[in-house]
Amino acid sequence: MGGGPTGVEFAAELHDFIHEDLVKAFPDLANNVATISLIQSGEHILNTYDVAISNYTEKHFKLNHIELIVNARVEGVEPGRLKYSNKEKEQKMLDFGLCLWSTGKLDKEVTWIC
Repeated sequence: MGGGPTGVEFAAELHDFIHEDLVKAFPDLANNVATISLIQSGEHILNTYDVAISNYTEKHFKLNHIELIVNARVEGVEPGRLKYSNKEKEQKMLDFGLCLWSTGKLDKEVTWIC
């Protein structure tokens, strides 16, 4: 997911679903069911908002173990793997079971499920 409003909102809602709802039905699985990661091209998520909102959200995500990968750009998506490069142009891979991609395009955000 991207670090804009749509990606941040979805990450927060997914976290709440897993840790507040799913845990009731599957108490042994809920803590191991998912890793939530956001990839953001800039230094901060929610970079179109006031820096205080960005800082608050980043702190909250860190406390909830939502991984933030900043200064990175998605290079491609393959079945089960996402390729991205960091600020130093190093190629990285992120394995996934479900990829939800929310990214800005012109003046709107677009969401894809990979």
